[in-house]
Amino acid sequence: MRRASSVALADTTFPAFDFGSFGLDYEYYFTNDWNTWGMLIGTNDTRFEENDLSKQYGHSGGMAWRRDGFEAWGNYVDSAERFSTDETGFVPLTDIRTVEGGVSQQWGFGDALFRNLRGHIHGIQYRDRDWGLGFDQYELELSTLTRFSWRLNMNLIAGADRLFYREGEKHNFQGLGLEFNTNPAAMVSVFGETVNGSLADYTTSSWGRLSHSNVGVSISPLTQLQLGGNLQYSRWWMDENQPSGDYDVAIWQSTVEYLFTRELFLRLFGQGSTQSDQYVFRALVGWEYRPDSNLYLAYEQWRDDSDNGLELVNHGIFLKLDHFLQF
Repeated sequence: MRRASSVALADTTFPAFDFGSFGLDYEYYFTNDWNTWGMLIGTNDTRFEENDLSKQYGHSGGMAWRRDGFEAWGNYVDSAERFSTDETGFVPLTDIRTVEGGVSQQWGFGDALFRNLRGHIHGIQYRDRDWGLGFDQYELELSTLTRFSWRLNMNLIAGADRLFYREGEKHNFQGLGLEFNTNPAAMVSVFGETVNGSLADYTTSSWGRLSHSNVGVSISPLTQLQLGGNLQYSRWWMDENQPSGDYDVAIWQSTVEYLFTRELFLRLFGQGSTQSDQYVFRALVGWEYRPDSNLYLAYEQWRDDSDNGLELVNHGIFLKLDHFLQF
């Protein structure tokens, strides 16, 4: 459940509005091999005249089967035409049907330098309301865990966009991603990733080549305290006759997490970038009131530093109850 309000920014055409949402989700295991899951989200947004569930909803459902290192799964997502996805985060796209699935296999090698190898194939298709093909993406992932608890990943992606870049156009894309993570249980752990490919920049509706890097560190000076930070840098080289020219952007994030007990924690988060003067700050309290059942309370605010005043732009309170039922 969420309740939020937005204030009107000076010298803009964006009015203030109130927003509320509710959601129900479930996960059920038939056996250790089979499980299913699903969710239903409803919203109320004062920017729209019609706010009944038939106009403002999102839902999904899926099923998975696994045995002896092999797993196969599928998932379906749907949402109404004017579902306010930007304000919920539960369903990523509005007025789109999404079908996806994957298969994976893992092999173990005992105490060798590379303890295991996992191969995963994942496919996703976005369809319009008439089930016309709009976007498809296919990914091959190879990952391994070393004797030192380092994890290495490689991702190859390819697909075609007929829907989100520009209506009536088709663009093929491809990319390569590499990632590493050191031992997460160590006092200091480091991670990094790089992505390179021919992709679409959906923030500017432009097509070009992307080089993206992300590095971060996590430090645990005390058993109860964890400090984290990461820096992302992206560089775009756009093709000719695109709405946007070449540009780069850096984004920083920092987190602080403190465990009062095994069941109760506090997490603080901050983010800023060179692309805009807006900053986001979040505080989250989580409580596991019984095994696998949790209560979350969060506060979020956005501030704008265009006039060197960190003016409040948007803020909201989030409440989520996660209750585990066992039969």
